[in-house]
Amino acid sequence: MYYAACALVLLLASEVGAPLPVRSTDSNGEWMGDYLTYIEDREHFENYFGYESIPFPHHLTTRVIRVIDDALGATDGTPALAFRWLSGLAGAVYVAELVGIATLMRWSPTAMRYLPLCVAAPVTLLFFGYR
Repeated sequence: MYYAACALVLLLASEVGAPLPVRSTDSNGEWMGDYLTYIEDREHFENYFGYESIPFPHHLTTRVIRVIDDALGATDGTPALAFRWLSGLAGAVYVAELVGIATLMRWSPTAMRYLPLCVAAPVTLLFFGYR
């Protein structure tokens, strides 16, 4: 149980302490072009996230980003901070879910075998790789 708890703490700490770089290399450019477009300036951010309702092709994250941005003061620098807060909050919820499942299963060997598989799942890696 202590090893698993330590691993979960390290996972959460690495999310904050070792973020992915914005650029892969100078020749390849950005990992994901949309992120830098969204945070380029306040006007771009408002174009993508300034809706009062959620447009059909978007998802709930656009509204959550907007709420976080408003809570941070909606200045020129807050769009990038809103994405960082969203990623941090999602990581905290994810770790809380892992701890909750492990606790519910009484930190059994079965839980200790399958929870790391959840962390290594491609869907998880892709989500936390998004800027």
